[in-house]
Amino acid sequence: MNVRIWFVSVISLLPVFLLAGRIVDYDDVLTDNGFIGPWPLQLHKARSTDIEWTEQTGYFSFKATGATPTVYTLPLIGGLPEEYNVLSFEYFATDYLDKLTIALLDAGGNERQLDTSLGIREGWSLHSISLAQIKDSWGKAGDYLRISLGDKRGYVLNIRNLHLRAPTAIEKKRNKEKAKNQASERHLLALMNSYLSASFGSQVTRVEVGKDVLTINGQAGNQDSLFLAEIPLWMDAYALDDITHIVPLGSGEVFERKVERFNPLGDDRALSRWMVTKKVGGRLTAQSHIRYPDSIYTANQYGEERPSNRKGLADFDASRPKMIEDLDSLDITSVNVNFWSREILRSKRDSATLAHVYNGRTFYINADWLEKMDATIMEATKRDIIVSAIILIDHPAVTPDKEIASLLPHPDYDPSGIYTMPDLTTKEGMIHYAAMLDFLASRYGRLDKKYGRIHHWIAHNEISAGWVWTNIGEKHPRRYMDVYHKSMRAIYCIARQYNPHAKVFISLDHHWDQVSDPQFYPATVLLATLLEFSRKEGDFEWGIAYHPFPESLFEPKSWLDKRVDYTYRSPLITFKNIEVLDAWTKQPATFFRGIKRRTIHFSEQGPNSRTYSPGDLAEQAASLAYVWKKMKALDGIETFQYHFWRDFRGEGGLQLGLRRFPDDEDPSGRKPIWYLYQSLDTPKEDEACAFARPIIGVKNWEEVIYKGDVLE
Repeated sequence: MNVRIWFVSVISLLPVFLLAGRIVDYDDVLTDNGFIGPWPLQLHKARSTDIEWTEQTGYFSFKATGATPTVYTLPLIGGLPEEYNVLSFEYFATDYLDKLTIALLDAGGNERQLDTSLGIREGWSLHSISLAQIKDSWGKAGDYLRISLGDKRGYVLNIRNLHLRAPTAIEKKRNKEKAKNQASERHLLALMNSYLSASFGSQVTRVEVGKDVLTINGQAGNQDSLFLAEIPLWMDAYALDDITHIVPLGSGEVFERKVERFNPLGDDRALSRWMVTKKVGGRLTAQSHIRYPDSIYTANQYGEERPSNRKGLADFDASRPKMIEDLDSLDITSVNVNFWSREILRSKRDSATLAHVYNGRTFYINADWLEKMDATIMEATKRDIIVSAIILIDHPAVTPDKEIASLLPHPDYDPSGIYTMPDLTTKEGMIHYAAMLDFLASRYGRLDKKYGRIHHWIAHNEISAGWVWTNIGEKHPRRYMDVYHKSMRAIYCIARQYNPHAKVFISLDHHWDQVSDPQFYPATVLLATLLEFSRKEGDFEWGIAYHPFPESLFEPKSWLDKRVDYTYRSPLITFKNIEVLDAWTKQPATFFRGIKRRTIHFSEQGPNSRTYSPGDLAEQAASLAYVWKKMKALDGIETFQYHFWRDFRGEGGLQLGLRRFPDDEDPSGRKPIWYLYQSLDTPKEDEACAFARPIIGVKNWEEVIYKGDVLE
């Protein structure tokens, strides 16, 4: 959740919108995105049924209390333009709603309705529903909407900025090209499956990236017309074209070839892959799997740094003085820091930019952002705190530099997502992403720690909930992971040039073998695919940044979680069964190059306090004691980066913080969980945790630790 709370929503950029019943002004950003101007809708509170209705700061919260939870809008005060057939809003929901019914009613009571669903959104997300198929002549003065929340008693929906609008230019284009794009995805998936399942007679066995030269070793098959080909990162290994660099190979040759590290255009081949190909009639076909670099020349040589305990904080920011104080008061030894692409890159030089040369080209860095980031990284570094950078790619609507917005985000993203992935389908997209990474890695990987040090890198956020946090449109899990894997490799190949011990981490939420939203991906499927890439295309040192929240983010008593077990097919991994993830990384088949266990960081998690009542605060603290005692029995979890440092109004009613809200009557005051966290990994730990045993229902901590085998 550390990355989700600072999201600048698309709707917040709209010219006019309804904010909890009030109309506010906005700028003209929307014109560039093809909107004509939204029509805000007001809700009819008195007419709602089976709904517990609460108006919060800036949004409404609806809880279904009966069999027919329904909300109505007030009648339209004027006629809608004909093209206004899209219902849009932002929402936050921690449960999946399989049936959401939108009904259009006229003054005479005639109605047309459409059934859809609402996915899990653990961060404020834009959602749009086309009403074109049912709108017809609806939209006259006096017409209104009925919104029914299925029959899921207890379901909670937080919603804001409800309005009608015309389809955007992007939506029109995608609707028109939907069938063609789906056919293209099916074709590429078939090619990818064929490539990954193939047993080739040739192979590239090792790629070494030296300071000036690359050395590629391998075995050619017993056939003629074989060539060693360079496959740029932006090209699919299973859809070869525009290959410009090939080296002849002899039939059956055990080969070693050396090539200049930088090609004639100045491009760094450390980001290239290498493949044995066969040339027939001017066309290349794959004769091996590609191979990424196995070793990379590192400019700086220094020892590996590790945290001295497991206590960490998520979303560290040195602009919060009390957070800096807590680094010392809580004995924090690891943090993660958000790096938003919208803040970093600029397309043009001005007085507020810093030049960075990469691959012979000059790129520009936002100097105002850099000053703040230097301060944040240095506050951690001077305390020998391990820093993980979370790389977040913003989509165009929230990226202020329009040229960067057109180059860096993935072209298939859907605006429903909070973040996307980089565009690794074109050289320009790839080079901008690589330049950004190179700047960060070179600045924060120096031997002298002049600006501080980044030790590890988390590739994006919660990719198992990809539609929300790493949206690249509708993708099969393998196609989705192909893009994500390339992004991980780009980070790894660049970070290792400056820090010989840098790892890159896959980011996963608490859903493991099942998902509660059809637009999400099981973590088990994503990890299996990543392992397959690693086996067939050369392994690299990646770890797992896991978020083992309780089953319900609102319920701190994780020991009551129902959708968990102690098998590798557990639907979720929460505080209750963290032993499953620890055991998964002990399987030799998951090891880095078959010899080294993958590192686990718990990089974002924290129990909720429903209110500030003594009982709720005690349950929140007890939940931390529970997971901490379980974690201490496991040797595979290196860090526990607590989320969040203090309560935040933008988290849909959650109160996960160690401290209270900053606008509370006790501003940012310490909760009981703060004092508990302070005691952990100290001689006072057992005494401080004793209060939690009767809350959990155990007599000693051995009872919470699972000692059996984790089964298939």
